[in-house]
Amino acid sequence: MLLLALLLIVAAGAATAVMLARADESLTISISGWDISTSAREVFVAGAVAGLVLALGLWLLKASLSRSRRRRQEVRELQRSRRTEVERLEAEKAELESRLRRERAASGTTAASGSTGSTATSGAAPNEGRVVDTAARDGRTVGGSAPDAREIDLRDREGATVRADGSPRS
Repeated sequence: MLLLALLLIVAAGAATAVMLARADESLTISISGWDISTSAREVFVAGAVAGLVLALGLWLLKASLSRSRRRRQEVRELQRSRRTEVERLEAEKAELESRLRRERAASGTTAASGSTGSTATSGAAPNEGRVVDTAARDGRTVGGSAPDAREIDLRDREGATVRADGSPRS
């Protein structure tokens, strides 16, 4: 393939050199009533320039289509990995909630469970043993249990780490 390409390039170069060396005759071209006097050499150069512009346009089209295809593949791959990550986080959340229920049942403390995943122990401090889940509110999934929910690190929309109560992490 490479050899064929090199042979074509050499043949095109030789044909161009022969054409430019022998094309001295003048021509008259008539287009829609207009008469244009030119030489064969000028017609050849104009055709060569037009061919190069066409080749450049085709190359740019191919590059654009390749880039678009790569971008679509990357988006599909990111969506696939995001789905896998969401499934993993949901399984981890379910396991942590199950563990929390078992720990509470073992300690004899009952807990009320809400549909958003937030639970609070009865008779305890307001933030003690709380599971924080903000997925329903803004699309993020943050979960876990800690003695004090203010100790759970979250990522805000800009990616900065903050505590559950909104204060910056020190």
